[in-house]
Amino acid sequence: MLHQPLLSLVSTTTVYGKQSQRVLPPSDSELETFADAWKSLIRGRVREAADGFAAVGYRLVELIDEGRSRYLIQSSVTRTRSWGLYAYDAFARRPLLIEAPHPRHDKYTGRQSARLFASLGGRAFMMATSYRCSGPRASGCFGRASRCRSPRDGRNTDVAHNVRSFFHVAHRTLLQSDPALVAVQLHGYSRRPGRRLHIIVSDGTRLPAADGALSNRLARVLRTMVERRAVIRSCNERDNRSFLCGTFNVQGRYANGSPEPCRKRGASPSGRFLHIEQSLSARRQGGDLSPSLLTRALRELFPSAR
Repeated sequence: MLHQPLLSLVSTTTVYGKQSQRVLPPSDSELETFADAWKSLIRGRVREAADGFAAVGYRLVELIDEGRSRYLIQSSVTRTRSWGLYAYDAFARRPLLIEAPHPRHDKYTGRQSARLFASLGGRAFMMATSYRCSGPRASGCFGRASRCRSPRDGRNTDVAHNVRSFFHVAHRTLLQSDPALVAVQLHGYSRRPGRRLHIIVSDGTRLPAADGALSNRLARVLRTMVERRAVIRSCNERDNRSFLCGTFNVQGRYANGSPEPCRKRGASPSGRFLHIEQSLSARRQGGDLSPSLLTRALRELFPSAR
């Protein structure tokens, strides 16, 4: 089954730390080849997809489960080519794209995302394999998003704030391929005094939205599943003052219709992006909240297609 080797890969893949300054950005031709390989895989042209991924150093691994094909898209992660780990399931039970852009900085989110993808039967999984501060250059994207000492706008290895990455290309190509697909991106924050919230949900904006908006519905469902009060918020609920709403996230900006997500916000929320910030105790096994909390909530919002 797909989730078994994926979980194993996530647990053993090296995510190069901030001491490495050698991760190189992909070229324009490599980005285009990677996008074309994804398009071929989505259309079922497996051999063509395998050749495309191989051209940029990736190996397409086909796994047969119940007579159906699932795919891992992996490369040998090195200090210079640490461009991410991916999986794709053409027979997904739910139209969900599960993303982990900061598995090292936001501890546990890599394994948490892989478990979420496996439990929900999502369409695709994406995990960055470089630390957000390990790149030698600035990403060039505007936003007060950097967790590095410099540059202020973030490094080119911070895939949540860089459109010139394999991670963003995969996100863009998958959303283009299926208008029903929703990206769910997991993050983490430090729980300092005064930051007692466990989970902060947003649609990639801080704009007030209707009760039926996906981010607000998710927050309400999560609240019904926990005993404590006031531990979960949505950035899109009225009179809300939550922080960490993902407004500079380029995947969220793209999903929300920005023509230039590196520099501009989207015109309005699309309902196709969920930015989920979690305290450490909400994302680790044995923390204050059940590790199955997000799985159960997303199952309620997205009934299985099978």
